Parts: sequence; structure tokens; C-alpha cells
Amino acid sequence: MNRDFFRKRGMSALLIMMIYSLIFPHYIFALPKGANVASGQADISTPNAATMNVTQGTNKAIIN
Repeated sequence: MNRDFFRKRGMSALLIMMIYSLIFPHYIFALPKGANVASGQADISTPNAATMNVTQGTNKAIIN
């Protein structure tokens, strides 16, 4: 009984997530915002809504 309960519950959760991703795809596939370089050198650019480029200038750059 437990296995069937969790299987049905998992399928319900998966179905809800799939429907949500179809209705609100921009929330699921959104890029991070507000990045700043804390240490080292790095260049962060977003040429469009689906792409983020990070060019690291030093070996140990820290980005928050």
C-alpha cells in the first residue's frame, strides 16, 4: 500500500510540475540576476534573455 500511495503521489507532483512549466516557462528557465565579482577579474554579460556569458580574467574569480 505504501508503495502505491507514493507512486500516485509522485505522479501527481510530476504532472503539476509539467503543467506549471508549460504555463510559466520564464520562471523555471530564468537566469540568475544581480551577479557581482567579489574577487579576481570576471566579465558577466547577458546578450539576450536566454544566454549569460561569464568570461573569467583570473584563475580564482569569486562571483556572488
